[in-house]
Amino acid sequence: MAHIMARSTPSTISALMKTCHLYYHEGPRHLLRDGVNLRSPMQVERFLPFISAEGGARFVHFRELDIAVDMYRVPRVVVERCMEQLAQLLSSTEARLESLTLREAEWLLQYGCVASALRTSKIQRLIIGGSGPRACSALKFLSYSLVSLTVSFKSSAIWSHVEGLQTMDGWSYLLDSLSPHVQTLEIFRCDSLPPATPSHQPNPSSSSRQITRHNLCFSTVRTLGLFCSLLPRGQIDVASLFPTFPNVTRLEIMSMPLQNPAESLQSLRESNTAIFKRGGCWAALENCSGELASLYTLGLVCHVVDLCIWSQVEDDDDLSMLAAVVSATRPKVLRLSVDGPFTLLTEVTKALRDAGFKSLETLHLILNIRELYRLGDGAPVDLTEHIFAVLTPLPPQLITLELLIEFRGPYIHTPKPDVQALEELRRKLIAYSKPTLQSVSVLHAHGYRLRPPSGLGPENDDSDSDVDYDGEYDGMYDYISDDSWAYDSNEDGFDSDYERRCAHDDW
Repeated sequence: MAHIMARSTPSTISALMKTCHLYYHEGPRHLLRDGVNLRSPMQVERFLPFISAEGGARFVHFRELDIAVDMYRVPRVVVERCMEQLAQLLSSTEARLESLTLREAEWLLQYGCVASALRTSKIQRLIIGGSGPRACSALKFLSYSLVSLTVSFKSSAIWSHVEGLQTMDGWSYLLDSLSPHVQTLEIFRCDSLPPATPSHQPNPSSSSRQITRHNLCFSTVRTLGLFCSLLPRGQIDVASLFPTFPNVTRLEIMSMPLQNPAESLQSLRESNTAIFKRGGCWAALENCSGELASLYTLGLVCHVVDLCIWSQVEDDDDLSMLAAVVSATRPKVLRLSVDGPFTLLTEVTKALRDAGFKSLETLHLILNIRELYRLGDGAPVDLTEHIFAVLTPLPPQLITLELLIEFRGPYIHTPKPDVQALEELRRKLIAYSKPTLQSVSVLHAHGYRLRPPSGLGPENDDSDSDVDYDGEYDGMYDYISDDSWAYDSNEDGFDSDYERRCAHDDW
């Protein structure tokens, strides 16, 4: 029974729940296994009686909740009822929520019932988008301590009334809001920051006022993700990173574009490198990932075990930055993607054999390959032969090679290499690089890319809507059409006498 539901869609599970008593009790565990997304007042209204059925026994399976309720053109009375229902859900004594996502936190927290419920709901992992002053206040007055937090701020949020920003920069103000969680927070990702000064109330004396810096140390944070300016006069002072988060083992960096074109990437890197050398840097990072230009300008001077480059290497400038980053961090594992002509790929493999890459043991490489033709007659070429030619000789110390190939373009004249051709390429690479190379995989990429973790990136700001979304809503979890949630047509929460008998063991 369980294995059938484990492989079934939500609509199928809902149908199975109405066939027998055992399926009825087993179904909620599978409907709730991947979390719940609430996107409309109707979904909220239907979900509340569903989760409360069976005397609240279903709450034990309810661990993740994502709220982005679209209130566009919804009557005020419906909005207020929906907020009360959300508050009831969050504050339920049976609730065992571990992860909560508020896609439009500042808007939701204007309702006192929701803000009050959030303060007492005892969440371990919190993701809040579209944040503002209310969200910062809520973080500071939670009655529990967070283990994981991802936060981003809405660019249109009004900060003019926030007194703290008259004496603090945005970074210090945010960290001050997190002071209750300083001993428990293990994962912290920040997609954007409050403004350094209130944007709607210019302060003539701001240039001469004394700025108060935070003095907090988040010693328990192991994962730190930042999407913000790490440049001089930027949002975050690079010198504060190591003292504030001294025990980070996983770093994710995506800095904002240059504000001043005159400030070259190299000068920024030199400045940040000097800061780390003078003020200290992490002894070693187990994992460091980010866009290439961001990692280059950050100027790390510590060892990195696993280095992942989200952006593609597309030209010689990228290759130069890659060489500098790898030389400084000395990774054992390197993950990168190359998109360019075979001549660029040749230069990449040459760089991998440079002395700066001597610590490299594992290479995870995504190649974007386009159709090639021989000069003259235009006859197609064997792409696997070209790939083999540019990849050999591999770095002599390489132990593991993970090669994923994306064959881009229509490939009208040249058939894309099939699985058998890729397997032959794998065997040739192993044979050529024996005995050092011990593990090789060659696969079709099928659209696979190196990318930031979910939640790390700029906040979308749609001024035409009351609710913003990060990404598309997965219709797989759209339970509006799911009959198992439609328990609101009867006072006891059941659509039929059959369901009522199932719930009360009355056969």
